[in-house]
Amino acid sequence: GVVLAVVNIVFIAKKKPISFSGLFLGVALIVIGIFLLTGYLSFGVLEHLIVAIILGLGIALALYGILTIAVAKQVPFGVVQMILGLAIIALAIVYMNVAEFRTAFWIIVGVIIAIYGVLDLVMILTNKKKK
Repeated sequence: GVVLAVVNIVFIAKKKPISFSGLFLGVALIVIGIFLLTGYLSFGVLEHLIVAIILGLGIALALYGILTIAVAKQVPFGVVQMILGLAIIALAIVYMNVAEFRTAFWIIVGVIIAIYGVLDLVMILTNKKKK
C-alpha cells in the first residue's frame, strides 16, 4: 500500500496523470494494514475476504477468457484464461469446504497467479497491434 501511494505521489510530482484505482488500492491497503495492527480487523476476517476476492478473480478471469475468444478471436489465450479462471474458482470452493486443504491452497494460487503473469507477458509481447 505504501509503495503504491509513493508511486502516485511521484506521478503527481512529475505532473503525470494518476489512476484512481492505483491511488484507491494504495490507500485501502494502508488502511487494512492499520486495522490489522490495531486489532480492529482480524486475520481470519482478512483471510476470508481474500478468498472471496480470489473467487471473484476466478470468475472474472473465466469471463474474460470467453470474451477473448469471442471478441478478440485469440482462442489459445482465451482457453488458457478460462482454464485458469475455472481452476481458481474450484480451488476457492474447495478452500471454503475442506479445512485440510487451506495450506496447499495458498501455494497453488500463487503458482496459478505466476502462470497467468507469464501468459499476460506473452500476450503483450506477441500482440502485433501494439508494436
